[in-house]
Amino acid sequence: MQLTVRDAADKAGVSRQTIFKKIKNGELSATLDHRGNKQIDISELLRVYPTLQTGNSQAGNTINEQRLSPQSTLTATLQLELERAKMQLQVKEMELVAMRERIDELKAREQEAKSRDRESTEERLRMLGVIEQQNRLLAAPTKVKKATPKKASRK
Repeated sequence: MQLTVRDAADKAGVSRQTIFKKIKNGELSATLDHRGNKQIDISELLRVYPTLQTGNSQAGNTINEQRLSPQSTLTATLQLELERAKMQLQVKEMELVAMRERIDELKAREQEAKSRDRESTEERLRMLGVIEQQNRLLAAPTKVKKATPKKASRK
């Protein structure tokens, strides 16, 4: 799930400027949407901010941190791991789709190559037939009229 910088800041209980600084310093990864706005994946936000708020108030964040129990830490960790596993699954699914497309492309190329090979073989056979026909015509005996010597006329 992708969040805007504002939503990420609200969930983390920090200001937008803090989110922008974290992105600039490389502490928090972000992508750009089709409009060029920064988007932050929820799992990436959880990596940097293990406890996210459900409301919009930053004051609640300090209260939540004070009451943080090992169980809520475990829940956040498990949630992060689940998000990572989902992302890995999506990556693998995309790789699988790409591999299937590549296989289809290679099969099509193979069919084209076989077709060209067949056409080439047919052309070779046709040309051999023409050559054989020409050789037969050249080698065929022709009846040549024997030249009879003309009798010299006596005058």
